[in-house]
Amino acid sequence: MKVTESPYLSDVLTQPQALQLALSRFNPDPLKQLAGDLAGSRFDRIILTGMGASFYSLYPTWLYLSRSGMPVLWVDTAELLHYARGQITRDSLVWIVSQSGRSAEILTLLDRLANIQPAGVIGTTNDLSSPLAGAVERGIGSSILLPIDADPETTISTRTYMNSLAICQLAARLLCAADLSPAQEALQVTAQAMEVYLQGWETHLQEIAAQVGKPGKLVLLGRGSSLASVYCGALVIGEAGGGLALGMPAGQFRHGPLEMCSPDLTVILFAGEPATRDLNQRLAATLKSCGARVYWVGSEVESLPTLPMPLVGGIGRPLAEMLPIQLLTIFLAEQAGVVPGQFRHIGKVTLVE
Repeated sequence: MKVTESPYLSDVLTQPQALQLALSRFNPDPLKQLAGDLAGSRFDRIILTGMGASFYSLYPTWLYLSRSGMPVLWVDTAELLHYARGQITRDSLVWIVSQSGRSAEILTLLDRLANIQPAGVIGTTNDLSSPLAGAVERGIGSSILLPIDADPETTISTRTYMNSLAICQLAARLLCAADLSPAQEALQVTAQAMEVYLQGWETHLQEIAAQVGKPGKLVLLGRGSSLASVYCGALVIGEAGGGLALGMPAGQFRHGPLEMCSPDLTVILFAGEPATRDLNQRLAATLKSCGARVYWVGSEVESLPTLPMPLVGGIGRPLAEMLPIQLLTIFLAEQAGVVPGQFRHIGKVTLVE
């Protein structure tokens, strides 16, 4: 297939370099005071919030903090504002991720926080002139600005999503007083593996297109940190590929949606973390037996067609998993006759709730 050059494709191909730059600029020092406050029980809870890809980038961070025994919530900003506002207390640490730092819900949340004055705020953004960055710099409690350090994008989130995944996971380890060196090294290896993978992007795209074809019903499934890829993958298939995909936890799929299985159902199943990989393989076998077409994302498994991805694990896995999905969106956009990643009904920043 012939691929049309686009700003979206350029953004996808430059993600490894953006990640390497962000890793080189990451400054752990401002977070060390917060780590001490957290160890001293200054905060009653940590609230992780954002919208869209920014929100999904926080899922592996929520998992890490949860595994560490932290009292942590992961709730999108719209729900936090309208239905869970009581969770924000004067003793909360509120962690906001927004690549623009100026979307509608974020602005409303900043007004709310100015009144509540929580004990701490972490603002993760790519725009250091944004209202989010300004609010953090003016100080709401113990405020920390955590830059994403990606070149600005003109299309949907690519570099900013990857950098958010990486930077937030590093910050979570600092908050838990963990040794940062293994995570930093793993992310450097991930960036290098992504760069090698994308050097052969045309070959990988041809392979993905040949395997998946033009799917009818499309479902993305995963567990653990791979749920970031599930949720964001479904998002970008709609944003960049002009298609429709359902993204949900693999465990939930057995509880009803399994009835969707038929030859026109295509399932992309992320192998994910070793602890639940056998469960995912068992689900894949069930899906195949019920007639669905199943594609595995991870190390090759006998009897399952595998979509190529950089084979890294741990902290880097949710970054690497997104690459085949991004390439798939390019193919789907070509099939739909739309320019991949080009906004038709919205803009880069969502200004209306």
